[in-house]
Amino acid sequence: LNDPSGAFATYGQAVRDAVAEPELGELLDAFERLGAQLGRSPEVVELYRAIEPDLLDERVRLRVERVIAQEALRGKDLDAAAETYRRILDRAPDDIAALQALEDIYRRTDDANALYDIMVRRAELAGSAGGARAASAELPFRMEAG
Repeated sequence: LNDPSGAFATYGQAVRDAVAEPELGELLDAFERLGAQLGRSPEVVELYRAIEPDLLDERVRLRVERVIAQEALRGKDLDAAAETYRRILDRAPDDIAALQALEDIYRRTDDANALYDIMVRRAELAGSAGGARAASAELPFRMEAG
């Protein structure tokens, strides 16, 4: 490991070659860790965007999409982050982390209608009719503020 940059490139190629292999999760762990150490997280995301359509394992696909969304948030690209989190919810409708991230994004962008939908969805998942009513009560205030 005298050449971290070379190792990063090697792991990147291994990830590309292993999109359908069971050891992909372990390769992703190492690739992400090395990318973070080298400050090359944007390159990790670039590769993940390239391989995402070819991923067969749904858990791995969701993991890759989460990394893509988190990097978009770090880069302040709220539209890209929201789009990715919506794709996550298409595959995993009860993903609480994705719902929370979208709620945060919609609050930051003052998207009252989308915020309302997410709040109702979260309340429904929690089994809280009161939570759904609270979301309903908040909407007019959100719209007035926006």
